[in-house]
Amino acid sequence: MQVLDLLETYQVDQAHARSVADHALALFDGVAARYDLPADARRMVELSALLHNVGLTTDPPDHHLVGRDIVLRHGYDDLPAAQQAMLACTVAFHRKKVRPHQEPAFLSLTKKQRKLALKLAAIVRVADGLDYSQSGTTSVLAVEPCDHGFCLKLNGPHAANDGDRAVEKADLWQKVFGEPLTAAASEGNGEAPPRLDDDEPDVLLAPWYAAGDTPLAELGRVLLRRHFRDLMAAARKVGANRSIKPIHDLRVATRRLRAAMALLEPVAPPAARKARKALKGVANQAGAYAILMCCWMI
Repeated sequence: MQVLDLLETYQVDQAHARSVADHALALFDGVAARYDLPADARRMVELSALLHNVGLTTDPPDHHLVGRDIVLRHGYDDLPAAQQAMLACTVAFHRKKVRPHQEPAFLSLTKKQRKLALKLAAIVRVADGLDYSQSGTTSVLAVEPCDHGFCLKLNGPHAANDGDRAVEKADLWQKVFGEPLTAAASEGNGEAPPRLDDDEPDVLLAPWYAAGDTPLAELGRVLLRRHFRDLMAAARKVGANRSIKPIHDLRVATRRLRAAMALLEPVAPPAARKARKALKGVANQAGAYAILMCCWMI
């Protein structure tokens, strides 16, 4: 399926998508030499920007994750599997706090591909912020090196607001590029209109996997990605919180993931059994740790 077909199928606001893509390309061109970005990644950043809101009409609160599933579901004739996974990662990382090691698509990539995926996601996050007003009126006049990192010179009636939002979303940029990003607006007059992507669309589309003819394997991939993400989030909380509840949540997450894997066993590869066994080991260790915690608290 082509990108234009996806945009139309999922009723994406194409004016906003095109604006974000143009900003992403301007950013890419401005920093490619300094940050050693490969030339063939330019198309990837454009595709990621165009598709960043592809899940919005299905599930607004989690549209970054639904968008990831949509990207992984629909193949592209000229896009290798690894690049498709990178594209899915960029869509998943375009909003909220980025936790890459909780994202299955990210973990499927090589070390080099992971670094590039994070760089592209950092650019798309900032580009999305540059159309925070969703007015399409903010333009990037220049992307220039400054004393520390890069400075964006912006123009337009809502450039000040959009620039502020772009800098707020530059957290990943700072992390992966090691330099801050600033923005200066030559025309900052005018009050930004209400944002559109915080409001639920009038009519939500049913998820693609709701169709009666969807293969069990495709449903399983969606289910496993969600349970795996929950498992990784629970594991992270165990290390950050010395109490019983995070351990309990981790055990629940392992049980849910193992139950899903058991249900999908008829269409799963042989290696899935080893994964289930490993998950059982995690649950057993979590149980033992919980007992020790209880003894320590007495």
